[in-house]
Amino acid sequence: FGYPGTGKLTIAKALAVATPNDHIFLKSGFYPGGHSITTPGLVIEGANPNAVQINSDPGLTAGFAIHANDVTIKKMRISGARFGIYFQAPGETTLTGGGAEDVTIRDQNTIIEADTDPHTTSAGILVDRANDLTFLNIDIQNIQGAHIPEPTGDVDNSNNRQGGTAAGLSIQFSENITATTINISLITAGDGRQGHEYHRPGPGGRAAGVHLNEVKSSVFDGLNILSLSAGTGGSASWTRQGGAGGEAAGVFAQGSLNCEIRNSLFTQVVGGSG
Repeated sequence: FGYPGTGKLTIAKALAVATPNDHIFLKSGFYPGGHSITTPGLVIEGANPNAVQINSDPGLTAGFAIHANDVTIKKMRISGARFGIYFQAPGETTLTGGGAEDVTIRDQNTIIEADTDPHTTSAGILVDRANDLTFLNIDIQNIQGAHIPEPTGDVDNSNNRQGGTAAGLSIQFSENITATTINISLITAGDGRQGHEYHRPGPGGRAAGVHLNEVKSSVFDGLNILSLSAGTGGSASWTRQGGAGGEAAGVFAQGSLNCEIRNSLFTQVVGGSG
């Protein structure tokens, strides 16, 4: 795959020599994920989601972490890691342009080893400080937020008790996002930390098809969201009541303005028990 007449053996090698506005074509096959993209204007395109599959190890942040303007991912399947695709502007800047088209994203999850680990959220696509992105014909399945392990040691770490959030699309501090024909299913938030002796239990995590935080002037048309399950609250300790069950919503919007949800269906949205 690569540029016409200049094929490269790996995605990493193609990205290393890519120049702005290059178009990288992927041949049919399986490729490792975990790629960081800093070259603007790239299009990375496979044949179709069945022919081109990007598989990431569970410990990785994303299949593709995009830190440049106008980068588009097309016609492939992306599995594993915490996020399938992660758009994040470097520093205090804001990305503009790009997105994803005809992409299948599945099996994102977060596994943490200790209750002090702050990385608990998983999503098919995460957008952080990026404007004018377009998502078309995206299929997101089987996203799992982190279950918080039992506390260790003598210190009650109250900052990481809630189960991990799970979302199909998670977008924050962004505007002018257009998402059309988005299928999202099997979104399961993490369970809260279990109570133990004097350690407080945690609430269950939030499950959302689309999670919006400080998003403006965006349109979501043709969302088909099926089977969302919030996390269960942690069991009671000796001195504390059990944690509350998590929230579940087809679209959860916080601090967002002028966003439209059109022609959409939400089915089997279930809050967590507590």
